[in-house]
Amino acid sequence: MASTLRGEASIGLGALLTLDPLESKENVIESLSVLRRVHGVSKHYLPIVVGGGGDYLCFDYSESENNPKVVFWFHELETDAAIFPVANSFTELLFMLKPHDD
Repeated sequence: MASTLRGEASIGLGALLTLDPLESKENVIESLSVLRRVHGVSKHYLPIVVGGGGDYLCFDYSESENNPKVVFWFHELETDAAIFPVANSFTELLFMLKPHDD
């Protein structure tokens, strides 16, 4: 089931990234490698969901190693300008989800 984030703007979410690179090419390891190597994204960001256009929902560990915030990374913008805050925690993110209307 697809989901969107509710709030000021609706953001469609894509596929949850797998941890197993043998299971899917859309996995955390490959995505992390591309984000760092190609796009210069900081080591503080860990991708967890990939959108259809190549954007990522990421955990942001820049302020806390134990309680990451959730941010959205837009591939069309430069590194710092590409990061948009979404939620202060994963729990807060879960409360923001709603079913996607097709």
